[in-house]
Amino acid sequence: MIEMHYDNPAFSPDFHDNSGLRIYYTPTLREYSADIWMVGQNVDLMHLIPPNESAFKTYGFCFGECTKAGMDEDVYVFAAMLHGHLAARQINLQQYRGDELIDELKDDNYDFNLQETRILATENTFKPGDSYVVTCTYNTVGRDEVTRGGDGTVQEMCLVFVYYYPKKTKIDYCTSTPSLASYWEFFNIPYVEGIEDYSVYTYSHVVNSDPETLRIGLQNVTDRAKRYNYCFGSTDLNLNEDHFELNFPEWFDPEKTMVAPDVCSVDDDDDNDPIGRGNTLMAGCYGVITTIALCLLFV
Repeated sequence: MIEMHYDNPAFSPDFHDNSGLRIYYTPTLREYSADIWMVGQNVDLMHLIPPNESAFKTYGFCFGECTKAGMDEDVYVFAAMLHGHLAARQINLQQYRGDELIDELKDDNYDFNLQETRILATENTFKPGDSYVVTCTYNTVGRDEVTRGGDGTVQEMCLVFVYYYPKKTKIDYCTSTPSLASYWEFFNIPYVEGIEDYSVYTYSHVVNSDPETLRIGLQNVTDRAKRYNYCFGSTDLNLNEDHFELNFPEWFDPEKTMVAPDVCSVDDDDDNDPIGRGNTLMAGCYGVITTIALCLLFV
């Protein structure tokens, strides 16, 4: 399968695409088949980011309860694609084993227009029971309304597509989202029986809050809310339904990191910066030489 995204905001009639796909066949199969997990914040209405924030973080969890239920053996991660939309500025993927942070992949200068799959310098072992955390930092300065999760580019995502082998797990995607009950608690939303769609009901109350209540409430949701644990396979079967609503994990420390801040970080307010918000991968396929070269080129 190939997925193509096109952008023609002016609806110009003379834009043409000549992309193609060349497929090769071989009788000699590789030893292993690979697959992709989608991990992070579930793409839904309740992924909410307040307006006029320069660095608002959200966290998406792939809980160990899910990987323990959906995996029978170790797998080996060899690549990853970090994905957000126009407000995203930083994306960070962390792997935890128990309460220990054991690996990290980060982009401190995420640019929606420069997305790519990054081949890891060293394959990483992922064991049943390990957890992933995807942290996304957003800049919504200049936006007057709440930014919600969704497929549109002015809506947001916080995901990482993890490439691994061998293809022997039951998991297709492993995501989370803050529970509705947590929103009700932090925004003092009354529970009413018989509501047709509680997500829409909750969303309406949240986005109509006064600016200070909105900012504080969404910060509390981000930092403390229980999470719905979405652990699904190819048949849309919830592999971990006995652990659907989980507490905010005590083992996660937002301040903990294995990678130094990006030495090539750019000023988001400088419209003339030649790099823009170009990707600088602090762990992954770009080596030290590439990073140094970019720094020297634009100093």
